[in-house]
Parts: sequence; C-alpha cells; structure tokens
Amino acid sequence: MIVGPSPARALVVVLVAVSGALPAADMAFTDLRLSVGFLSPRTEGSSSTTVEGPGLSGAFPAIDDDENATATQRGQLQVVFGRLGLGGGLVTGVGVAVNRATWHDGLRKIQVTAPVMNVLAGYGYAFNTRWHAELTPMVGFGRASYTITQDDGRRSSATWEPYVEFGGRLATFVQVNKTTMLGLEIPYLISRFRSEFETMTTDGRTVTVRETHRQQGLGLLVSVGVRW
Repeated sequence: MIVGPSPARALVVVLVAVSGALPAADMAFTDLRLSVGFLSPRTEGSSSTTVEGPGLSGAFPAIDDDENATATQRGQLQVVFGRLGLGGGLVTGVGVAVNRATWHDGLRKIQVTAPVMNVLAGYGYAFNTRWHAELTPMVGFGRASYTITQDDGRRSSATWEPYVEFGGRLATFVQVNKTTMLGLEIPYLISRFRSEFETMTTDGRTVTVRETHRQQGLGLLVSVGVRW
C-alpha cells in the first residue's frame, strides 16, 4: 500500500472547511491511544554505501535510493495531553512504536524491525468538546534489528543498531462516548539506520559493506483510545 500526498491534502481541506464553519470550543483531555497502519514504502533522499576489503575500499552511491519497500507497517501506543482554549492550545505526548519494513533491491532482501520511543508537541484546535485536530512535530529514538538475505543465500543479522525518526503529523480525533475516542492520523516521517554485511565480489574477494538507509514519506494510521 503506497500512501501518497492526496490523503493529507484531503484531510487538510476538510479540517479547514470545518474550522471555518464551527466555532472553537474549550476542552481538556488525557488520551491513551493505540494506533496501527502503514508508513510510506518509498525510500527517498540520500543513502550511502562504504565497501572495505582486500584491494577494494571506498564510498559509493547506494545501489537504489528509490527502491520501494514491499511492506512497511507501524504500531504505536501513546499517552497524549491537551488543553485547548477558544484559539486552540498545546498538545503534548509520549509513546512507543514499532516499525517493520521489508524491501528488495534486486541483489538482497532486507527485513527491519525497529522499536522506538517518541515524543510530540504542537498545536491542537477543538471544533467542539468532542472533536479536535492536532498538528504536531515529533521525534523518536530506538534500535533496529535487521536480517539481510543475499541473492547467493547468505544471511547477515544484527540487533540494537541505532535508529532515529523525525517529522510531523496531522490528526483528528472524535470522542464517541464518555471514555472512548477514535482517530485518523497522517504522519510524515524520515527515518535512518545503518546495516553491515559481508559479500563476495565477482573475482572471489570477501568485502564488508556498510550502508546507511533512509526512508521518508507520508503514512496513514487509525487510532482507538481511552479518554479521561
């Protein structure tokens, strides 16, 4: 599933239209939210490859900077606080998330699982006491566990490689009863991690390849939570 920019534009248009039609409201909330969905499968921006071995070393461009992932999922659990007045107000939160991605560049298959701790802080606006929107920057730090399967069948695995993500999110949430809320979230995230594996050149030399991977793009998450 490729999440393009159109969902974000549609959500912005709807929220802007509604905000002009409805008066602002005062509200305060504390939410425990569980969200699941997809991140962009697109690998964009700069990556890097470094090769070290007998008679061969140096930095080279990544094999394919724009290779699509075949699957990119995200699950997250967050506690979010908000106190919104007639002109909106501050929204803050902390949470944990797990990102999973798989992609194949024609020479190898890479599978990555990355648990992340994240924080967010930004602006919220309440259309009424049960419905509000949020626009918040966010940043997360974690560790990546990866497995690389090469086309010759050799596998390399590692755990606890540094993993970082940052970006922002546009979201809207509705309180459906006294304690339950539902939401829709569109994040834009940039993430990075490094991998290392050994491979063999065409002339039989074994070399070590170190790569920096970067993914960025829009996602789509649905949320359910408990509100106090």
